[in-house]
Parts: sequence; C-alpha cells; structure tokens
Amino acid sequence: LDGTSPAGSGATFTVTATGRVSDVYPTNRGAGYETAPTITVSGGGGSGAVLRADIDAVGAVSSVAILNPGSGYTSAPTITFSAAPTGGTTATGTAAIDYKVDSVAVTAAGSGYSGTPLLTFLSADGGGAFAECTVGTGVSSGQITAVTVKQGGSYRTIPTASIETPNALKPREAKLLAVAQPSIDR
Repeated sequence: LDGTSPAGSGATFTVTATGRVSDVYPTNRGAGYETAPTITVSGGGGSGAVLRADIDAVGAVSSVAILNPGSGYTSAPTITFSAAPTGGTTATGTAAIDYKVDSVAVTAAGSGYSGTPLLTFLSADGGGAFAECTVGTGVSSGQITAVTVKQGGSYRTIPTASIETPNALKPREAKLLAVAQPSIDR
C-alpha cells in the first residue's frame, strides 16, 4: 500500500458482505434448568450459527457463547432455548448480526487513477475493513480494475465504499480508513 493520491474520478463499487451472529441478548434468563439448555438458531436467511448456554447455581442462563457465528444472515435470526423442566421458566433471548466485507466489485472503473488508491468504507456503525485497489495498464490504464479485500471488519449494516480523498493521506502513513459515526449500543 503506497498511499499515492488517486487523482482520478468516477469509480464506483458494490460491497458484498456476509452476515453472522455477533451478539446474543437473554431477555429472560429462565430458571430451574438442571443442565444448560440447548439453543436453536433459525431464520434470518443464513445458517451455521451454533450457540452454547451456561447456567448458574439456580438454573438460570448466566451466559451464551457463540461457538460458530454462521454466515449468510440478512437479518437477525430467531433463537429458541429448550424448555425448562416442570416448575421452571424457559429462557428467551434475541440475537444480533454484524457484517464482514467479503468482496468489493468495481461497478464503474472511472479514469485518471494512479498508484494504489485506497478505499474508505462508510457505515454509521462499524469499522475495520481494509482493501486495496488495482489500477489498470494498457487499454484500461488509469481505471480501477480490481479490489482486494485484506480484512473484512465488522459492521451492523453493510458499508458502502469509495476512493479515499487525495489530501487526507501522507505517503507511507496511509491506512484504509473505516469512517465510523456514533455506534449503536451493543
């Protein structure tokens, strides 16, 4: 990554991101469980999430661990705790998802770019994605021909991507910026 000023214009991008379970919030810890309840994850458009509950001395859910966040979720899945024994209270909860940037497609190549332009990922609630643009040569000289995602970050909504503005960077100090505004409470 050389941080060269892009000096071009017109490139646009489409971000593809995978939704995964990021948080589980017990809304009722339940009571009377003799062993930890099982948790079923359903809906939300994805698959593969695996959760494990732990219980305390009175048989209430004390924590939920995400063993596998799954992938492909487009909305928060429903989580269901197994029923508590007779006389107990069944735990309830909700899940939240976040998105990891998987790929960035060039939808318009633009023109006049040089060096290694940087992408800025914009989202009101997340950050951490890192990607590099490739500038073409020959027939596609000065056009953005590809984007390589190096790190997917974590976002509550799918971010948008655009070329970083030229005057914001210094050579050798350039980093992909994840512009984050105030985040939601998690």
